[in-house]
Amino acid sequence: MFLEFMFGKSSNIFQDRPRISISLLVSHCDSMRFVTFLVCNLLLLIWASSSLQPACGQTVQPSLGDRTKALPLVKGKPLKKDFALGDVHSYQISLKAGEYVGIVVRTSSGFDPLVKLAGPDKRQLFSIVPAARDSAMNGRVSVAEALKAETVEYVAERNGIYSLEVRRNYVIEPSSYEIEITELHLATERDRSRATAAKAFSNAEHLRTRDYDPASLQQALREYDYALSIWRALGDEKEEANTFNSMGSTNFLLQAKQTASGYIMLALERWRAAGDVRGEAIALNNLSHLQDDELKSIDYLEQSLRLWRSVGDRRWEAITLYLIGSVYKVRRKSAKAIELYEQSLQVWQTVADRASEAFVLL
Repeated sequence: MFLEFMFGKSSNIFQDRPRISISLLVSHCDSMRFVTFLVCNLLLLIWASSSLQPACGQTVQPSLGDRTKALPLVKGKPLKKDFALGDVHSYQISLKAGEYVGIVVRTSSGFDPLVKLAGPDKRQLFSIVPAARDSAMNGRVSVAEALKAETVEYVAERNGIYSLEVRRNYVIEPSSYEIEITELHLATERDRSRATAAKAFSNAEHLRTRDYDPASLQQALREYDYALSIWRALGDEKEEANTFNSMGSTNFLLQAKQTASGYIMLALERWRAAGDVRGEAIALNNLSHLQDDELKSIDYLEQSLRLWRSVGDRRWEAITLYLIGSVYKVRRKSAKAIELYEQSLQVWQTVADRASEAFVLL
């Protein structure tokens, strides 16, 4: 959702800021406008610089991180790495033609990476668009954003050393992630189908977030539909739900709100059937954004809040509290909105996310 863009980790400029009540900010509006302007423009600059990424099939250009030595990535040996602003981490994977590789990048809260796979000839083969870049625009919650995991599935076309790059998107404070090869074997027909579906989904994500042009969005829907047909054939309900969620977001961008709501409801049904609590929370959150009735929006958000609390996700608890407060603000229930904003702020303080604290205060 849009909060992911604004709620990245902050730099230390917020570390020593005194905690103040939201209700006191009313008297400080004029002085805070300038701070708001600076913070928003800084984040916009970081977002803009992170969005200039090559599409699949293009050559990966050298960057600061490319000068660091690439680490070998081996099945059965997960690596945990820390990230600082500007870091680009490179890995090498030895693959034979016909081998299927599954790679998972599990991230810390608030860290949404760009992940790119390139072949022996340095041509980009597969990439994952950071959720926050999209969510900053359309107010939806993506799957990777909430689950804090990115997955690459690929079948090698030739022997050689493949390159995997993980880079920061916009988060300022240090964060961490774990990267692991979860699958590496001669590809079966099922593996090839999964890799094909994953590539179609990746293509759709790029089309959806590239320029928000209606023609690109329609092409994205066709790619999603192709991926969906494969996930259905494989019986993978979680990936079906993931795809339905993105199709809902795409239709929202095309101003087809009723169609978008239908796809999100399908995602909700699949995630519930699969027993995926986080997925269910994602769908409920997204449904709240599609309601014309503010009370229905609050109801969906309160259901989502209970689920985030049940899995102990303090970050998304804080975000959801903020969103509920925002609906009350629209309803001109200022006292209730301030109460929820302060609850959100208190939760943010427990996860040491200073930028998010600042955003709530502003």
